[in-house]
Amino acid sequence: MKKFIWISFIVIVAVVIGVVIDQVNSGSNSELTSIINPTAKVRESDFVMTSFGIGYLEGTSTETVYFPQTGVVKDIPVELGDLVQINDIVAILENEETQLLLQKAIINLDKLTSSKIVSQTEIKILQAQEILDSAEKNLEIVIAGPVIEYYDEQLESATETYYSTLSKLNSLKNPPARIYDALENSRLAMEEAQLDLEIALAYVVPLEDIQRAQAEVNVAAANLDVEKALLAYLSGSQIEGQKEFPVSKELIEIKEAEWQVLEAQQSLANTILTSPIEGFVTSINTVVGESVSSNTPIITITNPDVTELRFYLHESDLGGLSIGDTVLVSFHAYPDTVFNARVSNIDFSIVKVDGENKIQAKAIFDEPLNILLPIGSEADIEVITVEEKNVLTIPYQALIKDGSGNYQVIVLSDGQAEYRTITIGMSDFANIIVESGLVSGEIVSINPSSYGEEE
Repeated sequence: MKKFIWISFIVIVAVVIGVVIDQVNSGSNSELTSIINPTAKVRESDFVMTSFGIGYLEGTSTETVYFPQTGVVKDIPVELGDLVQINDIVAILENEETQLLLQKAIINLDKLTSSKIVSQTEIKILQAQEILDSAEKNLEIVIAGPVIEYYDEQLESATETYYSTLSKLNSLKNPPARIYDALENSRLAMEEAQLDLEIALAYVVPLEDIQRAQAEVNVAAANLDVEKALLAYLSGSQIEGQKEFPVSKELIEIKEAEWQVLEAQQSLANTILTSPIEGFVTSINTVVGESVSSNTPIITITNPDVTELRFYLHESDLGGLSIGDTVLVSFHAYPDTVFNARVSNIDFSIVKVDGENKIQAKAIFDEPLNILLPIGSEADIEVITVEEKNVLTIPYQALIKDGSGNYQVIVLSDGQAEYRTITIGMSDFANIIVESGLVSGEIVSINPSSYGEEE
C-alpha cells in the first residue's frame, strides 16, 4: 500500500514538472510567473488586533447572610436562582416561643396605656391641681402674717360693746349687779382686743413657716407635673416648655413595658432573615431542620447588574492592553451568546495560571447580563487591543527593509516592477498598515526576493 502511494506521488510530481516545462517551451509563462512571484492587492479595510484568554465572573455586589443567633431552621422560602428584593424573607428560625413572648409584652403594655389609665390620670391631674391651689393660698396667708383689718374690727366691736354697756349703766338709778359685771367683762374684752391688735402690728412671720408652706407648694406642683407628664406620654405629646418628663412609678412601668416589647420584637426579627440587596439567590448553605449558629452562612445573594470579569492573557499581550479596550465574552454556560465588556483595570504583576506566566485584568460589562450565572462562571474572552477603521493594509511578506532602515515594497504595474518607499504602522504579523506611499488597488509582490536587489 505504501509503495503504491509513493509511486502515485512521483507520477503527480512528474506531470507537474512536465506541464511547467511545456509552458516555458511554448512561451505561455503567465501562470508560471504568478506561481514564482505571488502578488497581493493594496486593500482599504478595518484593521483589528486581538488577544485571547480565559475569564471568570466575579460579583462586586454579593452578600452572604447569617442569623444573629443560634436556632433551628424552620423555613427557607426561596430556591436557588430566585430573584429577591431588598427585605424579602429568605430564611426563618423556629420562633413560636418568641412570638408568644412578644404577644405577652404587647398585652402588658396595652394594659398600662389603656384608655382607663388615661381617664384615671386626668382625674389625678384635677385633684393635684386643687391641692396645689390650696397650698399656694396657704403660702400667701403665711407670708402676709396676721390680718390687721380683722383685729381692727375686733377692737372696734369690743369698744362699742363697752361704751354701750357703760351708757346703760349710767341711765339706771339703781343698776343691778349684773350690769356692773357686764361692764367689767366688756372692758376686759376691749383691752384684750387692743392687745391683740398691737401684737398683730408687731408680728414678724417666722422663716420656717414660710419655708414649710413653700415646700407644700413645691410638692403639690411636682405631683401635678408628674401626672401631666404621664398624661402627655400616654397621648404622645410634649409638655409645653418642658424638655424631659418627670419620672413617676407609672411612667417607669410603662417604659419598662415598652422596652420588653422592643426586646421581644428584636428577638423575633433575629429569627427572620431578609435579603440586604436585590439579586439572585446564588447559594443556599443550609436545610430546614438544621441547627445553625451566628457564624453559619445561610444564603448568598448576588446582584447580576453589578458584576465584573477577571481575565487572564499571555504576558506578551501586556504591551498592547489598555483601559477601555473592548472585550468579547462567551460564557461556557451560554456558548452561543457574546457579551460586550470594557477593560476597567490592569494588574501589571505576573501570575502563574496552569504553570504559565499570565497577566490579569478586569472588565465591566456594557449592559446588565440579565441571565442566571453563578459567581466563578468561566468564559472565553477576546480582547480587541487595536481597531483601525478604513486603513490601507498589505501582507507582512511584501515588506523590504533597506540598509537605511526604510521600508519598501515592489509595486507591479503593466509588467514593470517598481521599488517604492512606504511608511508603515501597526502589524499583526499577518498584515501591516500602510500610512503613506501606496494607494488602494495597487499590486505589490509578496515574494520580493525573487526580483533581486534594487539597482
